[in-house]
Amino acid sequence: MHVADALPFTFAVTAQGYKSAEIEAKPGFYNVQTKLAPTQSLEKSQIEWVSISPAEYRSFTPCKY
Repeated sequence: MHVADALPFTFAVTAQGYKSAEIEAKPGFYNVQTKLAPTQSLEKSQIEWVSISPAEYRSFTPCKY
């Protein structure tokens, strides 16, 4: 588990062919869900913060990428 040493940090998601999404990161434990809109779409990409408990956070398997 890592704790941020200074705020604000920026949370950003990008993918080729899609509009990027960027928002100021929040302190705490969250499952962050993103939906990127295609570049040609009129929609905006979205980021949703779902609050989770510290215990739930510790139960997740670290990403290998």
